[in-house]
Amino acid sequence: MSSPDSPYPASGNAAAELAQLRANVDSIDCALVQILGVRFNITRQVSELKAKHSLPASDPQREAKHLNELRTLAAARGLEASVLDPVFSLIYGRVVRSHQDVAAWHRIHDEKDLPRPHDYER
Repeated sequence: MSSPDSPYPASGNAAAELAQLRANVDSIDCALVQILGVRFNITRQVSELKAKHSLPASDPQREAKHLNELRTLAAARGLEASVLDPVFSLIYGRVVRSHQDVAAWHRIHDEKDLPRPHDYER
């Protein structure tokens, strides 16, 4: 039951077990996408709040403290920081860019009922 595209043929129980493990990984990937969507919806609100109150786009001390907390959690789960760090570096970087974009929008536009920029696709 190995995939026709797979260069590694599997047979019997190994193929079934591999298919089940891959299905589990795929389900987790879908959950990660949903969780990231929720996270980015919240950080959009943070972007608006920071822009309205002229707060800085980034808070390096908070980010470092939070990342250290996540490293501790990761270590307790057997996950190496070398996996965690680039993921959160990417997330933090994108969020800071969003904060900057929203702040720039607020500096240019006075009307509060215009649509806000929330482009996480860049």
